Amino acid sequence: MDWKTIGNMDVYTNAERDRAQRDNIALNSPPLQPSDLPQELLARLQPHYTNWSLQDKNVNASELRKSDSTILFEKQGKDWVSVQTFSGGVALGESAYAVSRRSLRNPSKGGGSGRGTITLASPAKEDEVLVPTVRITTPADGDTINIADTSKLQNEVSTFSINDGESVAAFAQRVTGKADPDAVYNFNNGRVTQNRPPVGGDELRVLTGKKLKVDGSVSNSQTVTLAWNGGSESMDVGKSSPNSTLSWDTGLPAKAGDYVLTATASGATHAIKLKLIELFELQIAFGYKDNTIIKDEEEKISMTIDAKVTGAEEKEYTSKGAKQSEFSFPELTAGDYALEMNISNLENRDMK
Repeated sequence: MDWKTIGNMDVYTNAERDRAQRDNIALNSPPLQPSDLPQELLARLQPHYTNWSLQDKNVNASELRKSDSTILFEKQGKDWVSVQTFSGGVALGESAYAVSRRSLRNPSKGGGSGRGTITLASPAKEDEVLVPTVRITTPADGDTINIADTSKLQNEVSTFSINDGESVAAFAQRVTGKADPDAVYNFNNGRVTQNRPPVGGDELRVLTGKKLKVDGSVSNSQTVTLAWNGGSESMDVGKSSPNSTLSWDTGLPAKAGDYVLTATASGATHAIKLKLIELFELQIAFGYKDNTIIKDEEEKISMTIDAKVTGAEEKEYTSKGAKQSEFSFPELTAGDYALEMNISNLENRDMK
């Protein structure tokens, strides 16, 4: 061991060494090299894979446990999965890997959020090959996201001029494809309303769509390209020191459907699948009348749409006289549905 290597080591107290042994932290052990793990697993290690060390293949895999300082990866089918404990018979270095933190010290981090935030990692050695990594942090793989969820989507608003004699609904239809006056009324700070309509030539802000918030991290690359169904965007994240992690963020046009998002950076890739759904409220009104009056009798009416859809409330009505009621289903995706209505205590009544 040379003096340069010794000088780069952290110095620990006996108490810290005891804690490291207890928590399975590999103090001053060699950092992971690109050949130690599949690239997919290197990209998952934060802030950078060089902050982690590979567990000895000769340890008893059944005794290892996932913790804040130890991560266990096991091959299940075609996928690498982070597990709490290894299943029986795994072979470390082939169908399973265990990695441990190399330090008790927390790595320093840049402040703030958004594109360009830097997280420092272990410095590169002179002979180290720098491997790019990229990861999509949010949304998560397999997410199903409601387009109305403002925490995960942002409004896209543009400005247009309304024509002389053009109604707000016709204006919205022309610029957005939907005759939705609320797309105008709700985005002009009360300047135009139904009682105070716009006039020809007015510049109006219009909700033209929504964007899904997407963010992630990258190291050893100055650019990230995010591709999705039929579209792509390239981002310049700037230059950073070797093995430092930069954050990036963007938004992509959001419409209901299934998506595959793929981030690439200098040959590194990470892909996720997600579903965007648009929910609608369905109201069903119906009327019925009694041919017979039963004193103080009550009927209980319930309505459901398919077994998979819930949300319709049950109501009780007296059986005297003609009745009219309404049921509301607040969150339905677009599609075809079967309607079922049940009425108890039904005797000599005509339904219409």
